[in-house]
Amino acid sequence: MGRRPHILVIPYPAQGHISSLMKLAYRISEHGMKVTFVTIESIHARLMAAMPDEDQELSQIPDM
Repeated sequence: MGRRPHILVIPYPAQGHISSLMKLAYRISEHGMKVTFVTIESIHARLMAAMPDEDQELSQIPDM
């Protein structure tokens, strides 16, 4: 029973959606849940540069 919940967040790739859901993902992770945030390649590098060095996982999928 020691496993923490894992949330998968996949926003629509538009600036307003990503920013809002990234804030929500951080808030969720503050409560001890693991959050995986999935983005497309073209946005991935910008998000990685902006993220603090914490226990966060950011996955990417190929641009279509």
